[in-house]
Amino acid sequence: MNKMQRKAKSVNLKEFKILNEHTSFSVREAYSTVRTNLLFAAHGEKCGIFAICGASENAGKSLTCINVAISFAKIGKSVLIIDSDMRHPSINKALRIKKNTGLSDVLAKLTKDIPVISTDIKNLCILPAGSIPPNPAELLYSSRFEKVLEACSERFDYIFIDTPPLNLVSDAALLSEKVDGYIFVIRAGSDNKRDVAA
Repeated sequence: MNKMQRKAKSVNLKEFKILNEHTSFSVREAYSTVRTNLLFAAHGEKCGIFAICGASENAGKSLTCINVAISFAKIGKSVLIIDSDMRHPSINKALRIKKNTGLSDVLAKLTKDIPVISTDIKNLCILPAGSIPPNPAELLYSSRFEKVLEACSERFDYIFIDTPPLNLVSDAALLSEKVDGYIFVIRAGSDNKRDVAA
């Protein structure tokens, strides 16, 4: 994996509301609270793997995924974000990573290496979604994805998986046996009770 690791272009963190030194104290504390809860949930025995999901497309799950990951990276944990939203990937856009090989290419056996990309944020790496495949749900449910997680777990302390919206596709639900838990993101004033309850 190391030989495939590349460097992402620098990104204006403030522009994308990504956690940084200019972020307000209340927001930083909110993410610290989430981090503390996840630290307890993972028990510190092995690599903690968490899926970030939301009911709707604009819930803010990708931003939440990035910021939670940064929160862990800031305390010295080695962190990997996996963009599993292979239909509409957004992690690479937020962090200004050029579209290249990624998760789908690994799962479809188009590449043997896991193309992890390092970021400008210390301790934080990204596994992009890769090429848009015709069968993302099947790829996520495959045993090959389990092998990807196993390989990455040997290198990283925590893995956060950005998933597609739950009310649109079933991809996130397919990860239940592969993750330690879910972070469900709800957008105040946007997501209605029916969507969240579903």
